[in-house]
This record gives sequence, structure tokens and C-alpha cells, in this order.
Amino acid sequence: MLKIEFYGAGREVGRSCIEINYSDQVRLLLDCGVKIKKPSNEYPLSITDPRNIDLAFLSHSHFDHIGAFPFLFYCGFRGEIITTNLSREVGEIILNDALKIEKNNGVVFVDKKWIRLSLKNMVERLEGEIKGVKYKLIPSGHIPGSVAIFLEKEGYPSILYTSDINGRETRLMSRHAFLPRADILIIDSTYGDARQPSRRRTEKRFKSKVLETIKRGGSVIIPSFSVARTQEILLVLDDIKKFSCPIYLDGMAYRVTKVYLNFLHCMKNEKLKWAVARTRVVRNRMRAKIVKKQGIFISSSGMLECSPSSFYLDYLFSDSKSSVLLTGYQANNTPGKKLLDHGVWNHYGTDKKVNCEVCSFSFSSHADQHGIEKIIEGVNPRYIIAQHGDKGISAVAQMAQERDKIAFAPRNGEVLKFN
Repeated sequence: MLKIEFYGAGREVGRSCIEINYSDQVRLLLDCGVKIKKPSNEYPLSITDPRNIDLAFLSHSHFDHIGAFPFLFYCGFRGEIITTNLSREVGEIILNDALKIEKNNGVVFVDKKWIRLSLKNMVERLEGEIKGVKYKLIPSGHIPGSVAIFLEKEGYPSILYTSDINGRETRLMSRHAFLPRADILIIDSTYGDARQPSRRRTEKRFKSKVLETIKRGGSVIIPSFSVARTQEILLVLDDIKKFSCPIYLDGMAYRVTKVYLNFLHCMKNEKLKWAVARTRVVRNRMRAKIVKKQGIFISSSGMLECSPSSFYLDYLFSDSKSSVLLTGYQANNTPGKKLLDHGVWNHYGTDKKVNCEVCSFSFSSHADQHGIEKIIEGVNPRYIIAQHGDKGISAVAQMAQERDKIAFAPRNGEVLKFN
């Protein structure tokens, strides 16, 4: 009997972690992430005896897919993590940065020893076999180095786990590669209930707002997710041939960009290196000086949490000429969400109304409703498991039923069984 158990991402976005169990003979783990939540992060549900997991897979290096791997090793897992070299390199930055933040908050679950062990056990092997289970990693188009995971074992249903997947081209990435037919499709449902706006239209609006702000004499703050979003924003800005002020790149966003420049073959083209060449890298001591002059400031984090981007907003929130351009999803209870919904910024402990302009742009790298439909048509599964979503989960399950598929929308802790 095939059992699929959900330790995370069941009817939620975040902490992806799924176990695939073949008749208690082979145990595989798909991702092991953390859910970002205030006041503290949420780890996956307790995994039954992690020492007996044969092999783990990492689909990509976003924190909600990689963040709990050190904790898994702390709990006794000692197997390999199959992934890509790029995901491992970026993962090192992500995990060490998360540890630093946890120490600052006084909440530390694992120390550097377990991060080092996690990274040591990450291996790039694009296809292979373990105890009769064949696996294959397939480029998913989500971020550089990201993959979907295909599993098959004789006598059992085949499985395709999309993880986070994108069916549209972006400045940075080509769409996902060809996806094989599978009996069970475990699919990213983040935007299962929505159609994303045209990328070209979004980019046009974004560039117009940057130029409009510069023309009126203001600065532009672009809080951006360090992994993939920052690099895409750089490519969009590269369309504008000349600025009257510098473009600055700050925080973890720069460290990730440096890694990406060594893996340009994992991206659509090599334009990123030219876009990066136009920027000025910010060191800590520079911030207080450069923020007083006009500039375009691209920095982590995308939700304005304890990061360089919050430093720039502390200085410019009252400047009506300046603007803050949010480039992605703002989770509940984050400074970015509060700014977007209420126009309020916590300035040294006091909520202040902002005078600068606040705009939001969707640069999502997840498949939307139309993209999910296309994936279902191509893979043509018998069973569809909707995960990694909230409202999108129900929409995908309904979409599956309309196509005469058997649909599941499991909660965390639920086990699905297949003969």
C-alpha cells in the first residue's frame, strides 16, 4: 500500500513537508520547510521516527521548503537530500540568515552544527533509484534551480510532486519543462482560485511608477524577496536605459545575486550579469549617507521585516515625493501587510501614517488557475492532491472533479492511502 502523509502545506501556504511511504519498505520525504508566522515560526508536524526515512528531496531553496531540514537532522535523520547544486548554494545563505534572525529574537531551535550537516548531505542527482523507487528531477520554472519530483515504483501508482511551479515565462525563467504522465499529481494550489495579470502589463505599470517617482524628485524603495524576485526586478529595470539616480542593491538580496551569477545556465539567458553591473552594492556604513540622496533602493526583505528595506522606509516614510513598491505577497501580521492595508509604518515603536506613495505589484512565480488547468491536462492523473494553498485548494479540487478526477485536499496530519 502507498501512503502519503502531510506534515505541512495541507490547506496552508508554508512549511511544505510530505512523506511518501511504500508499504513501510521505503520512506521518502518531499521538502521540509518552515512557515513564517509571528511571534514565532511554525515547523512541520512531528515526523514519525525520522531516522528511518531513506531519502529526502528538496525542490528549491525558499524558506518554506528548506527551513526545517536542520531540525530534521537534529531529530535523527542522516540520509541524503536530493536537490540541485544551485538550491544548495542559495540554501546555505537562507539557513544561516534564518539562524541569525532566530538568535536576535531569542528563539533558536537548532544551531550551526545541524545547518552544516544538512548542507553536507545535499547532493545533486537529477535522476536515480533507491530500493526500487526511480526518481527524476524536472525543472519547474519557479525560481532558478527549482524542480518538480517524479517518482515511480513497479506495482504502485506513479507520483508527480510539482512543488512550487510556474507555467509562464518571466524575465528570469523559462516555463516549467515537459511534465510526464502520472497517476497521482500533488500540485501547487497557491493561486488555484485566481488569474494572474499579464506580466507585460505588470512590468509596464512598475516601470512607469519608478520613472514617475524619479521625475518628481523622490526616491524609490523596492522591498524584494532575495531569492529570484530581486533578480527579476533588476532585469525589469534594465529595460530603462538611463536613470538620473543610482540603483542600489542591499542586504541578502546581493549575496543571493552573487550566487546566481555563477549559475547563469540555470536561467533563461545571461542578461542578469548586465543588469547587476548597473547597480551599486551597499555596505552597512553607506546606508545613512545614501538614503539622504535620491536613489532606487532594492533590498531584502519583501515584507519589510527587520531588514535593510525597513531602514530606508524609516527615513523616507514621510516624504510625499518618494514611493514604496511592494513586489509580492504580504503575509498577515507583517509590516508590509500593515503598510499595504492601512498605510501605517511602525517608526521606532510608534505607528505613523505614511506620506510616501505605496503600490503593490504581482510578480508571482506560481502557476495561476489557467496554468494549473494546463498542468492537469498534460499530466492527466487519476488522482489530484491540492496542497500549498488556502482558498486556492478548494478551487483546484473542484477543477479536478469537473474533469472526472478523484480529488483530495488533505489537512496537515492526514494520511492518504492508495492500493
